[in-house]
Amino acid sequence: MTETEKTLVSTENFEATEAQLEAVRLAARTAAQAENALERYASIVLTDDETIHRLNCDYRGVDRPTDVLSFPADEGDELLAPPDGFLGDIMISVPRAEAQGKELGHSTERELAFLTVHGMLHLLGYDHIDPEDEKEMLSHQRAIMSLEPLAALGGEKTNETEANTESSESVKAMKEINGFEIKKMIGLAQEARERAYVPYSKFRVGACLKAASGAYYLGCNIENASYSPTVCAERTAVFKAIYEGEREFEALAVCSDSKNCTSPCGVCRQVLSEFCSPDMPVILVSSTGEYRLISLGELLPLAFTKGDME
Repeated sequence: MTETEKTLVSTENFEATEAQLEAVRLAARTAAQAENALERYASIVLTDDETIHRLNCDYRGVDRPTDVLSFPADEGDELLAPPDGFLGDIMISVPRAEAQGKELGHSTERELAFLTVHGMLHLLGYDHIDPEDEKEMLSHQRAIMSLEPLAALGGEKTNETEANTESSESVKAMKEINGFEIKKMIGLAQEARERAYVPYSKFRVGACLKAASGAYYLGCNIENASYSPTVCAERTAVFKAIYEGEREFEALAVCSDSKNCTSPCGVCRQVLSEFCSPDMPVILVSSTGEYRLISLGELLPLAFTKGDME
């Protein structure tokens, strides 16, 4: 028996199906094999949002649930030496995987496999804090998910019947931004929302704009007593990026305190159209973390741009 086969997949406060458990086992085995780490193994727990939320608060100081958490064995107390070959622990929220799979148009099993691969790569030393590190991690992640055992689980919407549920621009946008990037940008937008200055409306908004350089620019809404000088989160992020010399952008995430997926106002849409292409993905996020993916062109069709002035 290889060390990878020692990987324990269990449940906590959640009753997973055998298909879900098998998808996680398959993903862990495939990731280890792809990374030449068949002698390494992990403990993987499938759980609920509440448990993930509590762990986020206790260990990361983040007051919300996320989809996956990784705890490398070598980050603990040195007096508690891990067993030979043990990588660490991975916690995955199945309800979150179900919601994200539905949003991206694939099965819960496929999303669980994706999150398992992501967690295994973290345990194997990969990270995504810096743009270059993120690029490397995503490259490995995509390569592993394309391997035959996992590719068979399916992927994003590709056939004509499924595509009919979205406009062509939205489908194009969805294909140009991967699930991991969506989650990262949502988290950054939520962090930006915490800095909002809204003494009058009490309605906080946060935005995360990703430049073609790989840098992220955050913004929040800033209100004023006379109202008209108030600036939206989206424009705050855009203006910061332009000041830093950025001129090309890849995606935008916007979150608010609303239970609905609030979209940018008309002025912000016009400002975005000055610098962003119509097919740029825009991620609209609710206060509960649910999101909708749409393109800028859908938000502002027939936009007045610099091309109209030629």
